[in-house]
Amino acid sequence: MTAAIEARGLEKRYGRRAVVGSLDMRVEQGEIYALVGPNGAGKTTALRMIAGLARPSAGQVVLFGGTSEPCGKLGLCIGACGLVGSMTVFQNLMAKALAFGVVGAVEHCAGLLDRIGLSDESGSRACDVLSGQRALLGIALALVGSPDLLLLDEPLAGLDSRERHLASALLEEASQDSGTTVVCAMRSPGIADFRISRYGIMNQGRMLKEMTSEQLEKACIGGMRVRTPHPERTIVLLGERLPEANVRMQPDGLLVVKDCDEVALATLLHESDQPVLELSPLRSDVDSILAGLLGGGDVYV
Repeated sequence: MTAAIEARGLEKRYGRRAVVGSLDMRVEQGEIYALVGPNGAGKTTALRMIAGLARPSAGQVVLFGGTSEPCGKLGLCIGACGLVGSMTVFQNLMAKALAFGVVGAVEHCAGLLDRIGLSDESGSRACDVLSGQRALLGIALALVGSPDLLLLDEPLAGLDSRERHLASALLEEASQDSGTTVVCAMRSPGIADFRISRYGIMNQGRMLKEMTSEQLEKACIGGMRVRTPHPERTIVLLGERLPEANVRMQPDGLLVVKDCDEVALATLLHESDQPVLELSPLRSDVDSILAGLLGGGDVYV
């Protein structure tokens, strides 16, 4: 299948300063891809080059194999998102729907407002609704016409838990039902309620690593928690029978066991003479794992 986005050697320089340097990135059609990194990592600049809003200093971006003009395929929510404050919430969506020739524009826009919980605010001016509602409206505006590719910069920033859930549901629906490829630049993907297909971790303008959701899930399980009445005896047992295991004892006697097969560990403890008070996966959250990658910390992948 032709990739939705293929960036090769993408660079953006302002004078001698490289904001994005030699970025390679591939996003498959229908994916939800999170471009992750701290402020200043180059995420927004990369999105702007992909969208055609900024000219690369070097390299190239190819959308959908370069077989058609990208402008009709793109939905954007970068920066101000194109909202007109003096127009009503509904008028903002309708203006774009009519400009794009959307069939059944009224129903299409009304459905978007319903899914983001803004039907009751349809007659309010965009500048008068709350900031979280404006952010939701910006996402809905980007989705007018069911674009093939949706680029969003921090779509969940500043939203409360209810608003994040509404935004997440809308993006997941676009991906699953309409086949829209979604790329989100995010500092904290752990707050997303949608299933991210792949992660691209950026820092200082470069792509450090790309990971599938399965690889990140595996990384989140960073060993096993083991608690027995006699932890010192357990450490000796593990050293004799599972010499590859990395065992660390915490001050309260809890053992953290890494680098060994979980089934072999469970079997050994079951066959030992001492009771097992706790045996559970040691999990880290997504943001902690990504922070470790960005900071060069130990990550078990």
